[in-house]
Amino acid sequence: MIMREVVQAEPSAWNPFCRWDVLLGCGHSILSAYTGSAGRPPRRKRCKECEFLVEYATEFTNEYHQICRMLESVPPDDRIGVKTAWVTHVTDARLMSQRLGGLDGWTALALTAPANERYSLLDAVENYECGDDNDGLYTA
Repeated sequence: MIMREVVQAEPSAWNPFCRWDVLLGCGHSILSAYTGSAGRPPRRKRCKECEFLVEYATEFTNEYHQICRMLESVPPDDRIGVKTAWVTHVTDARLMSQRLGGLDGWTALALTAPANERYSLLDAVENYECGDDNDGLYTA
């Protein structure tokens, strides 16, 4: 369990007595986070997005490092959210290609691409230079 320090906390609109909208020190946010004590904001909360990224990085190390290198084209303020979105995108594509037997990895990436993404993973892969080929990032 990865615990992060709460940087900013505001009472939630859902229940202003026991729930808070918090911004964590890692850059992720939690909407309507529960606290046991009424009236006091939390000091530390569990960050499930950081746990997801760590789990992905340990299981697919090469892909994670390539995603991190591609993030250099994204402004620093947006990197943590974009990294989570891209890792989720690759994970969704991997699941789709496993469910549909002969589906190519790049086709699965194209099919699972979110429509309103500000920083597209597909555009980043096209502009990314990793030598002669892009075989490192998810291919089924």
